[in-house]
Amino acid sequence: MPFGLSNAPRTFQRLMNRVFSGQIGQGLQLFLDDIAIYTDDIDRHLQVLKEALGRLIKAGLKASPEKTRLFQQEINLLGHRVGHGEVKAALDKLAAVKDFPTPKNRREVRRFLGLTGYYRRFIEKYAQKAQPLTKLTSEKQPFIWGSEQEEAFEVLKRSLLKEPVLRSPDFSRTWYISTDASKGAIGAILAQRYDGHFALCHISVASFEELSFAMM
Repeated sequence: MPFGLSNAPRTFQRLMNRVFSGQIGQGLQLFLDDIAIYTDDIDRHLQVLKEALGRLIKAGLKASPEKTRLFQQEINLLGHRVGHGEVKAALDKLAAVKDFPTPKNRREVRRFLGLTGYYRRFIEKYAQKAQPLTKLTSEKQPFIWGSEQEEAFEVLKRSLLKEPVLRSPDFSRTWYISTDASKGAIGAILAQRYDGHFALCHISVASFEELSFAMM
């Protein structure tokens, strides 16, 4: 599928979904032309890898040797560091957050929220923390950068720069769900207990503006 066509990504994704139908989620995940194989041991890894390569050959697709990494303990994937049962934000993305200058207009606010929002599942109460900035993205609001906006900007930075970690789920363990809500946002945390403490597996947050809830 040629690059540049508006439907190319969706068309290619449908193709890949068909090629790997039945294997996705069984030691293999994909996003467009990125294929990630994950297993707990070498034998299973070889089995999944062999099947994946066989499907590529059958479909007439090729993998780039230069971009291929085999039997890695940790990989960079879609802006994340993945390995050892953990998921972290990529170091270059953390550097971009650290060096992001104070926004001077709505466009820069949207850029910052886009950068940090990509990692919102790492940040507890993200929507609540980001709300002063989210309000600035509305054309109906005057663009006024005050102490409240500066504090929200710094809080989001600090929240990511302390390098929060999400743990890969262990489906043999008990799940714990924690929910919370305020006047401006709702959220939930999915966690599992390890050695007496809770390891976060997923954080989901949203402001009422994002959800477009009617407020009575």
